[in-house]
Amino acid sequence: MAIRIVPLVLALSAGVNPMSTSQKEIRVSLSQPKAVLGAPIALEAEYVNRGGQKLTFRDPAKTWEVMLAIKLPDGSEQRAHFGRIFRRDTGTVSRQVVEDAEEVELAPGAAHKFTEDVWQRWPGLVRPGRSTLRVVDRTSDAHTVTSNAIELLVTFTEESVPRLVELARDEKVPTELRQVAVQWLARLRPGLTLTFEHPTAEQTRANQAALDDFSAWWGANKGGKRTNEAIAQINRDG
Repeated sequence: MAIRIVPLVLALSAGVNPMSTSQKEIRVSLSQPKAVLGAPIALEAEYVNRGGQKLTFRDPAKTWEVMLAIKLPDGSEQRAHFGRIFRRDTGTVSRQVVEDAEEVELAPGAAHKFTEDVWQRWPGLVRPGRSTLRVVDRTSDAHTVTSNAIELLVTFTEESVPRLVELARDEKVPTELRQVAVQWLARLRPGLTLTFEHPTAEQTRANQAALDDFSAWWGANKGGKRTNEAIAQINRDG
């Protein structure tokens, strides 16, 4: 992945020609509008040039000013940036590292498509219930371009449990995703805790032991009345 180091204020203020922005149309869809918590949620986005001139813009999948807006089941709305910003420490100097976004050129009528897994990328914004998703493009101060709105229904089921356990075990997946997985498992069986921030060898073994214990508990209680009631409660509470 190509990266570049720039001051954050510049990354946030960079835009494109307002005349070009007004030509954009954004369309979004979900390959699976109904998802099991813990399974991939593929959001498909398409940028279309509706103008009569060539349209040039930064790759929206890597641009900070392009956001996923999610209206959650409780009615609140959260926004998550598509662009990534990292922090790099060099000696005593700390800099923000912005993912480089290549330029996209669209001829009149042409389209640019990309897909993002909402669950993998923003697990903290995925919860049981019905949510509404949109893509909001604010790369221009003069024009904010908003996509159509789509609905996503997420359900916590028995199928969610092994998926969440697998994610919690996988030391290669992002820490945030592992933490969220454990949080949902703990809703099913309170008391489950793991250490993810720079764990020692002993803590890593304790993590795996805790997940082994949880898996054994799940094998003995899956389908039971109390377990089913706990799953139903998770879906009600969101």
